[in-house]
Amino acid sequence: MFERFSGSRSTAAPGRRHYGLGLALVAEIAEAHDGTISAANQVGQHGAVLTLRIPRSGPRR
Repeated sequence: MFERFSGSRSTAAPGRRHYGLGLALVAEIAEAHDGTISAANQVGQHGAVLTLRIPRSGPRR
């Protein structure tokens, strides 16, 4: 889920590609600031919970 990807969708215009960058960029930013991001299913519901944690101290040098 946090990896960059590209693909095509059958509903899109022919030859048009879509790129999954959003969560990959969030993961890279979190890592650069000594943080984490995780995903979990919502028990008994549809969807997921994403948790982003970034320490107050800032990035390591």
